[in-house]
Amino acid sequence: MEAVRPTGRDRARRRGLRQHRLLTRWSTVRTVRPEVNVMRRNHALIIAAAMLLAGLFIIGCLPRGGSEAPSGAPQSGATAAPDADATAAQTLGPAPDLEFTDLNGNKLSIKAQSGDVLVLYFWATYCTPCLAKLPKIEAIAEAYGEKGVVVWALSKDPDRAMVDGWLQQNDLSIPVALAGDDANEALFPGEKPLPIPRTIIIDQSGEIIARLDPDATVEQVEELVKSLVE
Repeated sequence: MEAVRPTGRDRARRRGLRQHRLLTRWSTVRTVRPEVNVMRRNHALIIAAAMLLAGLFIIGCLPRGGSEAPSGAPQSGATAAPDADATAAQTLGPAPDLEFTDLNGNKLSIKAQSGDVLVLYFWATYCTPCLAKLPKIEAIAEAYGEKGVVVWALSKDPDRAMVDGWLQQNDLSIPVALAGDDANEALFPGEKPLPIPRTIIIDQSGEIIARLDPDATVEQVEELVKSLVE
């Protein structure tokens, strides 16, 4: 049986079908591709946000509530965590004459601690890095207390109830007080919001010898304290 040869009309119809399939395929690709791009872009943003949050939890925290609500990136005017030997020979000026009231109602005065080494540790109950360092900071007070070292835990929590609730579940032997905006401005001029944990060390003559950033280690704090009492 002789095969039927396609006519010109048949060939044209087949070409039309192929073109239709191609156009349909490209139309589908063009429809899907923007969605894929959006998904990729969103995925990248999620990863970037996760990395940023991880960095904050590793290094430090920003304050919650109050008049220090973050209005942008934290300023970097603080003295970075220095070498202990270098810092021991320097001063950053006299400490301001500030007073605090601890959670037991006792007055805490920087001026009244003249003759002692005073360590001011700024922390908050919501700050994971702060809580991780707090037991070691407390241990410095216990280890060097007989040598005239005093440590205060100055909370940046916006509500005293948060601190009271935390202390009901955790023992802390050093004085705890709330530190407001006035203390921030006096001890960390120009830094707002104030990233925590932060540590200030004041020597026996009332001079600030170190303002330590959130990435400073407790071992650095101890080395500075030792350089003042040994």
